Amino acid sequence: MLKKIKELILNKENNKFLIFMHQNPDGDALGSALAMKVLLEKLEKDVLVVSVDSIPHKYDFLPGIKDILKIDKDTVLIADVAVFIESANIARVGCEKKFLQVGKIINIDHHKINDEYGDINWLDSKKAAVAVMVYEIFKYLDVSINKAAAECLYTGIVTDTGRFQYSNMSIDIYKIIGKLVKKGLDVNYIYRQIYGRKSKSHINFMRLLLANLEFHRESKIAISFITDLDISENKIINDDIDGAADFLRDIEGVELACFIKPKDEGLYKLSLRSKEYVSVCDISQKFGGGGHKYAAGFELKAESMIDLKNNILQIFSEEELWG
Repeated sequence: MLKKIKELILNKENNKFLIFMHQNPDGDALGSALAMKVLLEKLEKDVLVVSVDSIPHKYDFLPGIKDILKIDKDTVLIADVAVFIESANIARVGCEKKFLQVGKIINIDHHKINDEYGDINWLDSKKAAVAVMVYEIFKYLDVSINKAAAECLYTGIVTDTGRFQYSNMSIDIYKIIGKLVKKGLDVNYIYRQIYGRKSKSHINFMRLLLANLEFHRESKIAISFITDLDISENKIINDDIDGAADFLRDIEGVELACFIKPKDEGLYKLSLRSKEYVSVCDISQKFGGGGHKYAAGFELKAESMIDLKNNILQIFSEEELWG
């Protein structure tokens, strides 16, 4: 697959590249996209990274972050090649396909569920992060990694491995980190930027998260939520909410954590996390979502938060989930 990617990138007829990320981009999506931008620019390509959503404040330190173009779902985009980062399908990036005028598509993802919509589909669920895959593209094309690329790649890896604690970690990842550090990477600086800048609105969110917290199944299940009213009154943004499900999972004795937030009227987004044996990916796939074994999510319709929680608890009560 790397050979095909190399041929497409080095083709002299392909000069204009677009890089897409999934909606509400996380550290891996942003880090991978911006590192890919560095790679393509080193090969003297015309590159533009686009996003339908605003960039979370905690990633504003990333090199090239100010160059990301904010677009609408109906923005007409033209390129020789489009690179889709960590997107299960084209709709996942928030754009309508009819507005994309691109010659070829490279689809790079490490999730199990993917529509394989690209001309080249490099899909590998064993990779800890897409940033690892982008790192391998650098090596295969023999493009040197500078400090900017190292910071972006490290950000993708550190965030998608849960600060190197998830089961997707391996010796090879630590070797990659070692090589990135040699490029001048300051891991302490990046840690402070991502994890050490809590806003007052985030603190207000955490207060609400704890106030709405419920335990079930002998405290093996933790569920919490936030309402539209909570969000508006406390000026809470997506950046404040990030990591809520992880926080719930990390409570002692909890195996399955669920955080709920409203998306549209009557539609809710559920973020699931687990610790050891429950596959939240299996749960999410039943409802059109996806992710990884221990981190996944999906959307669900309900008349009210009470109805939604009752539905969720019924889903979580299936004995097959608990082994």
